[in-house]
Amino acid sequence: MDDRVAPPPDDTIEVSALDLSFAIPVRATREQIRRLGEWMDEVTNAPYNQPVAGVHWVSGHGSRPKWSRYDAMMLGKAPDSDAPETGEPEFDNSVYQIATTYRPFTNESERQRTLREREKRPRRPSRHSDVIGLAMRQAAKAFGGDDGLFNAAGFGVAFMRIADMRGTLDGEVVRVMLCGRRDVEVLDDGHFRIRGGLP
Repeated sequence: MDDRVAPPPDDTIEVSALDLSFAIPVRATREQIRRLGEWMDEVTNAPYNQPVAGVHWVSGHGSRPKWSRYDAMMLGKAPDSDAPETGEPEFDNSVYQIATTYRPFTNESERQRTLREREKRPRRPSRHSDVIGLAMRQAAKAFGGDDGLFNAAGFGVAFMRIADMRGTLDGEVVRVMLCGRRDVEVLDDGHFRIRGGLP
């Protein structure tokens, strides 16, 4: 991925991941997590980290998933050494993960639209850095009320619109995307609720 929208400044270093650890378990406030997300958003949306031939964005925050070997292969990720061959993902609530996603443009129309948007606004507002969280809030608003309740169908519509992708998200995929997050409850009736309701 060498072709970027702009060349990097002279003082940059190239990394593919950050390895942060604490000597003892720590607690982080929502404000501290928000600032960390803003920093990730700033780095990801910098022109020198945006590919010419596609889009790169912060795609989610939450507990670190432990994928099966099959799921890891499908997602293009390296599986853990003790990962099972198949099965539902498990989530490590002691590790807070922020991940980015890249995909090439799907067609010429999307490429032209993205180029126009890049010219109008150099970076996405930081409060939108968490695409999954933003989709949750939009789905809850569309569902009605201020208690943060929403369903998988509404989340799927919102997520695909924000990510500028076509198609639908299967309900099971939505559940996997959300069940590792600390800011959402997975309810017994198949619905979801944002903890604390809508802001």
